[in-house]
Amino acid sequence: MFAAGLHGRDNPVAGDTVYGGRAGELKCCQDRLQQVIATEQMAMFAANEGQLDHGSINSGGIICVLDALTMVEDVVDIFATKCIEGIEVNIERCKTNAELSTSLSTMVSSLYGYPTGVKIAKLAIAENISCKEAALKEHLLPPEV
Repeated sequence: MFAAGLHGRDNPVAGDTVYGGRAGELKCCQDRLQQVIATEQMAMFAANEGQLDHGSINSGGIICVLDALTMVEDVVDIFATKCIEGIEVNIERCKTNAELSTSLSTMVSSLYGYPTGVKIAKLAIAENISCKEAALKEHLLPPEV
C-alpha cells in the first residue's frame, strides 16, 4: 500500500473513496517510513565505516539504528490505530479495482506474447474497461467467456 502511494487509476488522489477518508494518516505513515529508510541508510553507512561501537566517539550509527526502531514502532502504532481500526471492506469497490487492474494482462502475455499483453493493457486503460473486455474486443477470448 505504501509503495503504491495514494493514487488510484480513475482518480488522481484516491482519498475518501479508497482509503475511507484516511489518506492523511496514510501519508503521515508513508512519510515516517521514508524517514526510517533514510535513517537505516545512515546506519548502514556507519556500519560499513566501523562506527557501530557504542563507546566510540563516532557512535552515530548505533544512534541511527535506535532512532529507526523508535520510528518503526511509532508508524506501526499510528497505522494500527488511525488506519486499520474501523475499516470496513467495500466489496464492490475491491471487485471493481481487481477487474480493472491491468496486471491481468500478464495472462494475455503468457498466452500470446508480451506485445499482445501490452496492447491489451493499453486498450483497457484508454477505454477504461477491464483486460477481459479488451481481450474480448480484440477477439482473443471466445464471447462465451
